[in-house]
Amino acid sequence: MNLKYRRILYLSFFAIFLAIAPALIIYSTGYRYNFKKNKFEKTGILYLDSMPKGAEIYFDEKYQGQTPARFSRLLPDQYLVEIKKNGYSFWQQKLEIKSNLTTFKRDVILFKKNLPINIINGEINILSLVPDQEKIIYSVINRGIEELKIYNLKNQVNLDIKKFDKKNYQQLEFISWSPNKTKMLLKMTIGSFNRYLIVDAETLKIKDLTTLTKLNFEKIKWNKNNDFFLYGLRKNALYQIDLIANTVNLAEANVFDFEIINDQFYLISQEKGEIYLKNKPIEDGSENDLKIIKLPKFSIYEFKDSLENFLILSDKKNNDLLVIKSQIFDSADINQSIILTDQAKKISWSKNFNQLLYFTDFEIKVLNLKSEEKELITRLSETIDDVIWHPLGSYLIYQTGNQIRALENYSSGEIKNDIILVEALKINSIFLDQNGKNLYFQGAIGQTAGIYQLEIQ
Repeated sequence: MNLKYRRILYLSFFAIFLAIAPALIIYSTGYRYNFKKNKFEKTGILYLDSMPKGAEIYFDEKYQGQTPARFSRLLPDQYLVEIKKNGYSFWQQKLEIKSNLTTFKRDVILFKKNLPINIINGEINILSLVPDQEKIIYSVINRGIEELKIYNLKNQVNLDIKKFDKKNYQQLEFISWSPNKTKMLLKMTIGSFNRYLIVDAETLKIKDLTTLTKLNFEKIKWNKNNDFFLYGLRKNALYQIDLIANTVNLAEANVFDFEIINDQFYLISQEKGEIYLKNKPIEDGSENDLKIIKLPKFSIYEFKDSLENFLILSDKKNNDLLVIKSQIFDSADINQSIILTDQAKKISWSKNFNQLLYFTDFEIKVLNLKSEEKELITRLSETIDDVIWHPLGSYLIYQTGNQIRALENYSSGEIKNDIILVEALKINSIFLDQNGKNLYFQGAIGQTAGIYQLEIQ
């Protein structure tokens, strides 16, 4: 090759380098040419993960790999992302990729396609998950006898607690678990008298409170910090029940409802036609320690599952829900301490207690306690019977009619994954185990009634 051609070849390579170098530099710094917009744009990143892992990922119906996966150099746009795995429900959502930002979707759950298994057969009355989430306490009625039992979910062992003759009472119902989650409070209705029983989930022994007090309490609640103190309400008088000293003493008068949090009384009372919310220490509380605020008239308030920093009140007349900061008693502007007024027929706290789930017959909503904002999760045409949290918090499990469904816990987006988990003739008392692996419910499928287990993970 002579000198002339070598120079031409050299200049050609140099020209090509000058032409493509800017593109290489732009590409290496995260830019790509967007043919839709006819311009260079800074790309974004998408990170995807699912439970279970190893699920197939599709962008706009094109296979991209398996979870978990990180996709870089994606042009800013909306992508229809699908995640699929054999034997599981599939997931899809339109995800927006933004310039120079990473979009995370770590909480995708794929639910197993399974059939429920009947683990307890018979007419079920009481059904409660023991707080260690490894056992259930239940009662089954057979030929006029109600048997209270405990069932170990891990080894499928049944233990008898006590048998009750149905001729001696009208109803046996679960009330609540003690603060340390080892004792269960039951109420037995005998005519117009309420008999309360305490069941120890560890020793399986039962303590009958009628051996301690003959008073007919309308309701009894635990002191939220102590397994050995309860408080009972009878004819607007509040009594302290001491299980150690075996004593019952009058604590407060003129009480319509109460809550005990961190050695503080929170009381609802009525005086001269006005309704008041009161706060005072349990021990050595004088009148000088009493704090009072006035509540709206024409309502019948009761406490729901309140926390240390938030009081939850429900108006029994029209299902109004009131969420109040407990600092309301020290606030100059009371309205600033009321963070929610809305309709609700039932509430449920998230696992970390930073979100409050509540619902009406046709709407599911979530209140974020940090932002103090509420979100409408969904609106349905069918009546909502129950809603519970999935342990991860990214899904809600709800019951409507003869279906139990899983719904993603977010309000925005064109696609909201709403999956049918099970259909049955009758469904009651839905709950999940600790990791959300199994769903349990009381119901009937075909001719078989009882407690069912459905593996969903």
